[in-house]
Amino acid sequence: MKECNHESVSKKIKHTKSEAVFEGRESAISRGFLAKSYSIYLHDHSFHEINIVLSGEGEHIIGETKIKAAIGDVFVIPPKVPHAYRALSDDFNVYHLILKPEFPEKYFGSASAFSGFRMLFEIEPYLREKSIKANLRLDYK
Repeated sequence: MKECNHESVSKKIKHTKSEAVFEGRESAISRGFLAKSYSIYLHDHSFHEINIVLSGEGEHIIGETKIKAAIGDVFVIPPKVPHAYRALSDDFNVYHLILKPEFPEKYFGSASAFSGFRMLFEIEPYLREKSIKANLRLDYK
């Protein structure tokens, strides 16, 4: 398991641009991947990201707020929001769905008609913004 001391790097934020994530995949509108035994220092990026915890336990750090993360938890990270993860178990696996910056402009209008859209893209980020230690959890049973 990787060790991350988030307090020591909280002032150093790594910024990831969508060009780097989608290099070689310019025609793609989204990209997904699984990060195993996942820990990452505080960072932000220029795109929306949806993270789903598939196994294990960890901590999701958003600004000064730390939220326990376990199987089924969903985190929606808007652009320019500093966040990090710290694995608390060796099997802390997180699936990432990265949405190209054009995605919201192109699809959010029609997607907002789906039940759950507001919960995912409006309410979940609002809870974090207000430092409410709550998040969405998928029912996997």
